[in-house]
Amino acid sequence: MHAWQRATRKRLKKLKAEVEQNNADRLKALEEETEVISARIKEIMMTIPNIIDDVVPIGKDDTENVERKKFGEPAVPEYEIPYHRHYGKP
Repeated sequence: MHAWQRATRKRLKKLKAEVEQNNADRLKALEEETEVISARIKEIMMTIPNIIDDVVPIGKDDTENVERKKFGEPAVPEYEIPYHRHYGKP
C-alpha cells in the first residue's frame, strides 16, 4: 500500500512539473505573439489620421487658425532664452 502511494506521489510530482513547464512554454509563446500583434496594431493605427472636430474651421494653412480660448497671459522669463543650436557646442 505504501509503495503504491509513493509511486503515485512521484507520478503526480512528475506530471505537475510537466504541466507547469508546458504552461510556461505556452505563456512565453503567447507573449511573443502578443508583441507581434501589438506592433502590427500600432503600425496600422499610425496610418489612421485624427478626426477633425466639426467646430474646427478648415483653412489653407496655419495662418488661418482661429483662437477660441486663451488661458492667462504668456509667461515672459526674466532671462534670455538660448536657441537650441547653442546647445552641444563648446
